[in-house]
Amino acid sequence: MPSLRLASLTCSNTDILHALGATRQLVAVDSHSDAPGVDHAARLGPDLNIDVDALIAARPDLVLASLSVPGMERVVEAVQAAGLPTLILDPVSVPDVLRDIRVIGTALG
Repeated sequence: MPSLRLASLTCSNTDILHALGATRQLVAVDSHSDAPGVDHAARLGPDLNIDVDALIAARPDLVLASLSVPGMERVVEAVQAAGLPTLILDPVSVPDVLRDIRVIGTALG
């Protein structure tokens, strides 16, 4: 099974992907993501002002978004309107973050 091409719209999701060993699969990240090894990924701008056209051009198989960033609903709507597969997370507690790590791991196979 080929690796998924991933995009992360928040640095917290980028950090989770890095921890799961999926850094090389990232094709696009928000401008605040600073996990080691993301230099190859296209920069999409700040999390609340994602360049959706640049995201589309990166051709991700899966976009990770997080509603825990206030105002991110508008960005998520634009990404979904563009027809990109999106995994939307919304952690508000440590157990939620742990659940999200498992959800992301499952999505990555």
